[in-house]
Amino acid sequence: MTCWHYYAPRETGETSFSIDASRIVFGRGALVEVGDHARAFGCRRVALFTDPRLAQGEHLASVRKSLQAAGVDCALYAEVKVEPTDVSFQAAAGF
Repeated sequence: MTCWHYYAPRETGETSFSIDASRIVFGRGALVEVGDHARAFGCRRVALFTDPRLAQGEHLASVRKSLQAAGVDCALYAEVKVEPTDVSFQAAAGF
């Protein structure tokens, strides 16, 4: 989003605008709600992108369990790099 310092509304023009903000869910228990949110968006299959270390953790396991319980298929890509390169971006895009 940019500033419109040069914008001067005219009597015949629009004088207002709106911005749709993304809904962010956070806090204790948010990960177990992922499946319900994905299903509400109409998702039937999602991709999770993470690194090899986080892929082994309990947080990702909670997300996958939530997706499964909601009937959302999940494909896992666990090769994300901390400092991504063009090669790693291409590999992720190919996934």
